Amino acid sequence: MATTKRKREMNLLGLKIKFVTIKKDKFFGFKKILVNNRPVNIAEKEKVIIDCLDLLRNCGGITEIIKAVDSAKEELGFNKLEDYAKKMKNQAIINRLGYILELLGIETKLKSGKHYIFLDPLLKKKISYNAKWKIIENIPKTDLLSWREH
Repeated sequence: MATTKRKREMNLLGLKIKFVTIKKDKFFGFKKILVNNRPVNIAEKEKVIIDCLDLLRNCGGITEIIKAVDSAKEELGFNKLEDYAKKMKNQAIINRLGYILELLGIETKLKSGKHYIFLDPLLKKKISYNAKWKIIENIPKTDLLSWREH
């Protein structure tokens, strides 16, 4: 759960809730809903994907993000997704998102930055380089899409 203030982990109805502190300028892309007559902020799908690209260690890795984009592509607003990526002011997010969209055959207007970044920063091995998106591919493309075969 994203918050702008530090909070300790808690258990709620047997579920472990982990709070991730983010800067105030990254706290956008949500809508208010009522839960038990109390207002609650719920992130939009596009913002969830961008947050995952920002904090890969909290979302199961790059393959899970690719699966999420592919499975929700009919519901996502890709202009909004690109706008949110730019609003985060983190070129690594833009590079990764552009790479993912191209991998899935989705058109994008994004432009990569000048510096290479790891596709998955949790893995430091190098397999190949993608010059268009300035991505150090450290997971084979076949592995990134292998879930489609099942």
